Amino acid sequence: MRFTGPLILAYFRRAALVWLGLRALLLLARIPPAVSVGTAALIAVMATALGAVDIARRHERALLGNLGIPLGAVLAISALPAVIGEVGLRMIIDASR
Repeated sequence: MRFTGPLILAYFRRAALVWLGLRALLLLARIPPAVSVGTAALIAVMATALGAVDIARRHERALLGNLGIPLGAVLAISALPAVIGEVGLRMIIDASR
């Protein structure tokens, strides 16, 4: 089965919320948004891992398997908001200096 648009958007939105929540927690912990490239990559990996935990928590792995959608494809889509957000944040911070 093909990975349809509504399904992609659902996982993309959920991953964006996970990344925003992770960034909010980091701000509450007084970690500045201006971080190194390695730390930004680590934040993106953490957001993707939290997306995997969210999929497992919602018991969606069986559903995805029944639809013929590999978990790796969903994790790749889950990584996109974090990567886009971290790159965008880095560009904004670098442009303001």
